[in-house]
Amino acid sequence: MSPASSHNSDHSDHSNYEDPRLKPTVEAVNWDVLLGIACKAQSVSTASWGKQVNGGYNVVRFLKLDDGQETEIVVRVPYKQEDGTSDVHAVALARRIESEVASMEYVAANSTIPLPRIIAYSTEKDGGGVGSPFIIMTKVEGEQLVTHFDDMDDTQREAILRQVIDITLQFSKLRFDKIGALFKGDGVTKPAYYVAPLADILGEDDLDFVKKATSKTYTNAVSYWNAIATANLEEIHREQFGRSNKSYEYVMYWFIRSLVPALYDTGLDENGFPLTPGDFHSQNILITDVDTRSPRITGIIDWEFTSTDPTTSYAQYPLFIVDHPAWPDDHPTKKRNIKDQKTFNRLVREAESKLDPNGDLPLSRAFEKSAAPYMLQQCLTGGMFSALYERFFNHIYGQTDDSDEEEEDSEKVENAKDEGEESKEEANQENAKEKEEDSDDESYEEKFSVAYYDALMKGILKKEAEQYDEEFLVKKAATAVLGEDVIVFELTRQQFKAIVLENLDKFEEGSRVKRWLKVYGGQK
Repeated sequence: MSPASSHNSDHSDHSNYEDPRLKPTVEAVNWDVLLGIACKAQSVSTASWGKQVNGGYNVVRFLKLDDGQETEIVVRVPYKQEDGTSDVHAVALARRIESEVASMEYVAANSTIPLPRIIAYSTEKDGGGVGSPFIIMTKVEGEQLVTHFDDMDDTQREAILRQVIDITLQFSKLRFDKIGALFKGDGVTKPAYYVAPLADILGEDDLDFVKKATSKTYTNAVSYWNAIATANLEEIHREQFGRSNKSYEYVMYWFIRSLVPALYDTGLDENGFPLTPGDFHSQNILITDVDTRSPRITGIIDWEFTSTDPTTSYAQYPLFIVDHPAWPDDHPTKKRNIKDQKTFNRLVREAESKLDPNGDLPLSRAFEKSAAPYMLQQCLTGGMFSALYERFFNHIYGQTDDSDEEEEDSEKVENAKDEGEESKEEANQENAKEKEEDSDDESYEEKFSVAYYDALMKGILKKEAEQYDEEFLVKKAATAVLGEDVIVFELTRQQFKAIVLENLDKFEEGSRVKRWLKVYGGQK
């Protein structure tokens, strides 16, 4: 799971929301020209457009060929920006398509993972008269796993997980010497396949600090995630000028960065970095035989943002058996996810043992320890900081996770069943008592975390904390003089400095603002 792994699926149903980019995209595309390209590539004379699906990054249309077999193929065009596609965005789109095609063709040639076949594509801004870049590919038959997984029983879910593990372990064999995005070379000036910086396939909507950190390739997992975490800290330092809680935010992200060396096992990367799909989620897994005891995976779709990742990032549970960070504690799927993760662990151990009977199961152990790296990445690049950070902190410092408590409670009650109703009732009472005690401990946990942050701000991060506290007061003082219309909420340090210099005559000599300008005004 790379920093690009939080992107939306192209085949998700967004029927309740119409993306403002949809209309200008559909109007800009010459669908007749695109139909002609598809027909020529498939050696048919005519075809007709079918269903349209609007994804997070693309418009997808199905095209039915008049070939006597009613073959359907998939045509995909990326959204145009509302204010027009800039040259920078066009280059990113072109590179993204190049990388997606390279990844799909490499996987098809070097594994048995089922996926669509590329029929034709263009990375040109105009698409050769289409009006947009595009990809045409074969259609994978089947239904989205996301629409059925919740209704499956244990046996059916295990059948799916067994196939997911087979696919996942095949990815582990597709390794490269660098962390980044995969591209095709000419085999002369560049290898047949090579890895370029991940930032090459990221667009203007992606996180700036991620693009900055991934503007080069990496050969070390710790260096990679440390660079991303450092770029985030630098962005916090530059921006959010004068925020009241900036010191705490900086300290919390500093804490996240400090854990990178402990959580990323570079020994797992001795043979390279595995190719990892950008969105290996249940909406992108197609299945058939849904009503049988053995549902079958027919294909994996949506290969955008595929990248070569550290093995620790790759070895994480598929998201459809992971609790969503926003779920309440009593969400009904949580207990099932505990069970499915246990099943996943058992199955991956079985599969890895068959592949390497004398090995020490490094991938299995990585999956079993994946909770902390998963939470770190979701907090840092997945947009889940507010929902996950407290749980992440407690996980690191040994506080019992809610899912662990539920698992322990269930085991106590199950064990007590054999001893009669009286023992079962005692187990339930014991669980209730422990939860009451845990609620009393919450104040201790909160005090501990605050004490920890305060210690950092009085120690190794004292300089930063003092600066951010002073900037809060400086911004307040400047607002009192210039007003909120001038000193707006969202300001970078450079923007604030420019405003102060423009209005320097309005601040008294020796004022807090002018003192700040002398001490910190040289910083960016």
